[in-house]
Amino acid sequence: MTFDVTLTLIIMVVVLAIWGGTIWFSINAKPLGNKPYRWATYIGITTGMVAVSFCLTTAQTIVQRSVVGFVFSAVFVASAVAATVGIFRRRKYGVIGFIITYSLVILGPPFLDTYYNRPSSVPPGSSFLVLVVLIITIIYFKRRWKFLGPSALTK
Repeated sequence: MTFDVTLTLIIMVVVLAIWGGTIWFSINAKPLGNKPYRWATYIGITTGMVAVSFCLTTAQTIVQRSVVGFVFSAVFVASAVAATVGIFRRRKYGVIGFIITYSLVILGPPFLDTYYNRPSSVPPGSSFLVLVVLIITIIYFKRRWKFLGPSALTK
């Protein structure tokens, strides 16, 4: 075995362990009212992982002195953190943060590519899957909206 194959196998095992743990936590989530909350738990975990990984992009925009990229990255990370915390706390602001985060995932790359006058960095149609997940998850949360706690602002 070469070094590349061994490293690839180690990375695959780590990724599968993380993904398996995420699914395990999601399956064991307590219900919300009379509705299961498994998908929300999974979305909360994955959105949190995206927020952590996107912090590296935010750091890169600081190094590159890209104000627009930094603002986009900061808003993205803030909305992803709000989504994760809100979904885990079973609050409505988590759903709103989720919608903002995934809308930025879809709209951000074309906007930044246009702003920086560079060719598209996103293959055509690649945002379709994210849009499908966004729509399905919005429907999921719509059915659970009345069970979610109010935000601190509405108390």
